[in-house]
Amino acid sequence: MKFLFSFTILLTFSASAEIHKWVDKEGKVHFSDRNKKGLKTQTLQFNDKYSIPEVEKLEPIKYQHKKKNRTISIASIILDMPSSSFENVRIGRVTCGQPVDLYWTKGVVDLKSRRLGEIISTAFKEANYATEVSLGSTAAGGSLELRAKLKNIKMNVCAKKYNPKLTKNASYVKVSWTLYDPVLNKKIDTYITSGSHNALGLSYIKDGSQFSFAQAMKVSATNLLAMPGFAYQIKPGNLSAIKTKFKKELVINYNFGHGDRKFRKIVKQLKNNSVIVKTKNGHGSGVIINKEGYVLTNAHVIGDEMDLKIMLNKKQYDAKFIRKEPVRDVALLQIKNFPESNFVIKLSKNEVSVGDELYVIGTPLKIEFSHSITKGIASAIRDISGLPYIQTDAAINPGNSGGPVFNSAGELIGLTVSGIFTRSGASLNINYLIPIKDAISSLKMKNTTTQSRLTSHTGPDNKSNITISDKVQQEPDDFSDIKTNDKEKVLFDIIDEWLSEPVIKLF
Repeated sequence: MKFLFSFTILLTFSASAEIHKWVDKEGKVHFSDRNKKGLKTQTLQFNDKYSIPEVEKLEPIKYQHKKKNRTISIASIILDMPSSSFENVRIGRVTCGQPVDLYWTKGVVDLKSRRLGEIISTAFKEANYATEVSLGSTAAGGSLELRAKLKNIKMNVCAKKYNPKLTKNASYVKVSWTLYDPVLNKKIDTYITSGSHNALGLSYIKDGSQFSFAQAMKVSATNLLAMPGFAYQIKPGNLSAIKTKFKKELVINYNFGHGDRKFRKIVKQLKNNSVIVKTKNGHGSGVIINKEGYVLTNAHVIGDEMDLKIMLNKKQYDAKFIRKEPVRDVALLQIKNFPESNFVIKLSKNEVSVGDELYVIGTPLKIEFSHSITKGIASAIRDISGLPYIQTDAAINPGNSGGPVFNSAGELIGLTVSGIFTRSGASLNINYLIPIKDAISSLKMKNTTTQSRLTSHTGPDNKSNITISDKVQQEPDDFSDIKTNDKEKVLFDIIDEWLSEPVIKLF
């Protein structure tokens, strides 16, 4: 059984059995498992319980669009064989020396082999498909997930005498492939293909079992790409085209910042407005954006749950679901019985530039780590399947999802959403943020506030004077620049020079 277990992970197998038929001088018919030298023989093939089906490798349908497809993420490879007793699931045998049958007894096994994932990915890349391997880690935003289940395997192995690490192998696999769209949270379709590899007639090689099995899997993946039904589903990435189109605008007050504050000086208030979103299956993070207790977070944090809890300053509140947009992965909640707060988070109107410093607040891994702050820079501005993302090297981990990201002025510039992690869950510091502008517009939020406006005019003495006039003013909800005349701009610049932290607000 120890021998069996090692091969349930390495996986190997053999081709159809061959029998050689020959006739002697007396006309008698003979059969042998070896070819008789000097005699005219006829090779017969037959299938027995140990023979392995030979699978034809089909021509894949190549991806031909000019624009890159939505990345296909190799998300899981599961050995889904029936759990069994020793007697009834024979999957192959050792063919050299004393024959030994191989049996499957382990049932379902998660095969987190990155090497195997790369072999499958290679089959896709050879046909011009954009792919990645995310076994045991988080896939890139906007990816389609490809989940493989091995429903049947057959394997034979011939190990070299006195050196069992060198083997000759043949392998067969039958795979159920499921294409899943995590953005829409739905299965697209399931496909069944097979693959085989036969090297029993070749030389012994090191790690022949792994190699043979991987090649059989690659044939199965190539045959998947030969299926028109699968190829039809892989299209140019344009997630923006399938975003929810809300008919009704949400009129919600929020405020813009103007670079007049410093993150370090208001960090306590920013932390107090960063919340934990609790669900039945865990938690995520979020941020309060106004005095009415509206909270932005990720759609994937709340899923389909309606009974939501918000932890704010060590107290728990019920939250009302308002709206979500699953493609952009944003959601809006409102805290019930929200306590009044004198501090309001400001949204940044400025586009993030590569190299800008940023700060992430959230609750990574577990609630005991609430309101952790990490610092990084904007590493890149990415377009992934038609959606904009900010890439950052700031450390972000599971549990941070939906949490706020601030610039050096303490203004909200985005929400955390995804990243690339090791199999053990450690961050690789390649993480993605949703720009706040896109989060707001995706939820179709319209902003109306009452603000004081600084204006200038010329007095009787022909000197410029500054007055504050209160008026109701609609702030642009598209983050467009506010137009001011040149004289106003000069006045604002003068005020900036007078005060290290300006107290005059534009809106």
